[in-house]
Amino acid sequence: MTFNISYNQAFLNHKTGQHHPENPGRLTSILKKLEREKIWEKTNKINPSDIEHQLLTEIHPEQYVKQIKNRSMAGGGQYDADTVISSGTYKAAIKSCGALKTLVDRAIDKNESGIALTRPPGHHALPKKAMGFCIFNSISIAAKYAEKKSQKTVIFDWDVHHGNGTQEIFYEQKNPLYISIHQTPLFPGTGSLNETGKNNGAGYNINIPLPSGMEDQDYNYIMDEIITPKINEYNPDLILVSAGFDGHKKDPLAGMELTSKAYKQMTKKLKTHKKPIIMALEGGYNHQALQNSINQVLQAMEVTPSQPEKPKEEKPKESTKNTARKIKKTHRIP
Repeated sequence: MTFNISYNQAFLNHKTGQHHPENPGRLTSILKKLEREKIWEKTNKINPSDIEHQLLTEIHPEQYVKQIKNRSMAGGGQYDADTVISSGTYKAAIKSCGALKTLVDRAIDKNESGIALTRPPGHHALPKKAMGFCIFNSISIAAKYAEKKSQKTVIFDWDVHHGNGTQEIFYEQKNPLYISIHQTPLFPGTGSLNETGKNNGAGYNINIPLPSGMEDQDYNYIMDEIITPKINEYNPDLILVSAGFDGHKKDPLAGMELTSKAYKQMTKKLKTHKKPIIMALEGGYNHQALQNSINQVLQAMEVTPSQPEKPKEEKPKESTKNTARKIKKTHRIP
């Protein structure tokens, strides 16, 4: 089956400064890995268009979009303590959204999966505010576009930070189903178990907050006990993934203990639903961990040969089991 990678050089022109963790080097390291391993030859490379203005403004008000565009065209500057705008930011951000829209089209029309290797990331972006390195909420724009195409969608956010922007945007809607597994306490401070949605969205927002130190077996347990059953119950047409790789044990901005293989295992479990999977690059700030984790995802998607593995029998922590029990009770999971 064809696997698509959506990428454009504009994503490197979002300049944040040499010492900023979300810098162009993140993407450069991934691209070098793809070249070195000859992975480009095994995928369909898509050069995305800019997102249509009408789609962008379904999530972000016109005034906010103009604010970002004008600041970028004026040369940019520090937006807040974490988020930087440069002269290339607006173009990179609208093309990032376009990259995901293109992949959604391929998923709907040809039942194909893919990954958008984009920056800036998106899942912290609020409708009227950039934050947490994010400018436009690209995964939300993709989900809204899919809904317009009569698609029922799951957004699974495995970034180590809670996707507060995505949650806020869809908190009162039942399409998409939003599921986030993340570290707590940690930026941005949202994502408690009791944040379950409101009005039409009640029950369609599932947060899985875990303490630092969680390992591969803990995530595998949560996948089996919570995430897989809920996706089966929801029965989506399309699975969108906010694919941040900052849960890796080498990541400098968080405290999880995942290996790159955790992302392979989660991807393999998502594949069992037999639906197109579209991934959007979110966080991940150790370059080696980032490129290795994406390579593991590509192995799971059968783009690259999978390395033989010895099965491990580590058990999840009791705290993980306790969290799972609470979530099952809250969301009525058998």
